[in-house]
Amino acid sequence: DGAAYPLAEFIERMPDFTERFHLWRMEWDEDQIKLFLNDELLNTINIEEATYADGFNPFRQPHYILLNLAIGSNGGNPSNTEFPLFYEVDYVRVFQKKKPDNEPDPTDLIDIDGNSYNTVEIDDRIWMAQNLRTSTFRNGDPIPLIGSSEESNSEWSETTSPAHTVFRGNTGSVDVFGYLYNFNAVVDERGVCPDGWRVPTEDDWKALELDAGMPDSELDRDGWGGATENVAGKLKSTNTNAWNSPNEGATNELGFGWVAGSVRYAYGAFESAASQTVFGSIWSASESSAEEAYRRLVRFNRSDIRRNTVAKKSGLSIRCVTNLTVNTEETTSLPKQLDLKQNYPNPFNPSTSISFYLPQSNQVTLSVFDILGRKVATITESLLPAGSHTFTVNTSDWSSGVYIYRLQTSQGVLSKQMTLTK
Repeated sequence: DGAAYPLAEFIERMPDFTERFHLWRMEWDEDQIKLFLNDELLNTINIEEATYADGFNPFRQPHYILLNLAIGSNGGNPSNTEFPLFYEVDYVRVFQKKKPDNEPDPTDLIDIDGNSYNTVEIDDRIWMAQNLRTSTFRNGDPIPLIGSSEESNSEWSETTSPAHTVFRGNTGSVDVFGYLYNFNAVVDERGVCPDGWRVPTEDDWKALELDAGMPDSELDRDGWGGATENVAGKLKSTNTNAWNSPNEGATNELGFGWVAGSVRYAYGAFESAASQTVFGSIWSASESSAEEAYRRLVRFNRSDIRRNTVAKKSGLSIRCVTNLTVNTEETTSLPKQLDLKQNYPNPFNPSTSISFYLPQSNQVTLSVFDILGRKVATITESLLPAGSHTFTVNTSDWSSGVYIYRLQTSQGVLSKQMTLTK
């Protein structure tokens, strides 16, 4: 680990070494980091042995790529070592180990309240793999909260506005089961789902059921279906805190992570406290009449799914969905992907502006680092809506030199260089 490889060794084997193109490769897995030069192993680091005395391990943290040339060996004196006058990087290629099919990606999606959600790709759709727990519409308006006391039952049953509630006031269960919403919240034009996402319609639900093995003949049922095919089992979470035992057929094969959560009835009362791990009921955005809409329901002791209609005043869970492919004709007015612009002016003194685009609302951290990778400043760390954003950086206290500014979101990390001249 502490061995040094003088340039002379490579020149001895390859006299024109400094004039050739070379390939550096780093292999980083759960156990170790290996560094190769032209497929020759130069160094191996055991990640576990790199743990600090306080238990912190820098190699088990989120990372971004910063190319840097370091000379010397563990603080040694490099004065007698020959080095090329300059290094030129032709390209950097990054490979990441592919996740198993249908395994949810961590923290794929962030709602306007800053809640993060796993998502999972199932056929031609991407589904939220957790129940919605936002209390704010996409435009920033609050979704009215109606309490859980018996006195609030009439308020719930009589409201004609969007509303959400906490099952029996158990706020500690929201992270697992989410909130319950009435149908007015489902269809409100301000949008209950994150930007670019929607509450699933009957078409979405039927597509999901087909992916889980539901027979075509049972898609339009009024009642239970898919028992033989274990359709519910393929969608149910295996989390023991989310379901009573036995959790019939649960494999979560498709990664949907369906949890229980119970309901609030249209007349305002909640189902019993024990029911929170007995069944889960999720809205469809498709109505069946002026008073009712479709839903899907699964139970801990069944492997099939119930499709039926319930009163729109009911309080059910919400999952959000989006199409895997984007219809560009419908989204030309929105940024299509995360984009970090070059700062302007550049070079600069003493201030410059940094702009970026967000395709959807996101928790954003914009930071600046010096060329050695040390953080110099955090420009913003906040939840921002979709669209264009610009921040001005004042560098009057900084030294001249090259700096790297980095935009970090759940959709990716981007960075660029900027130069301060004084």
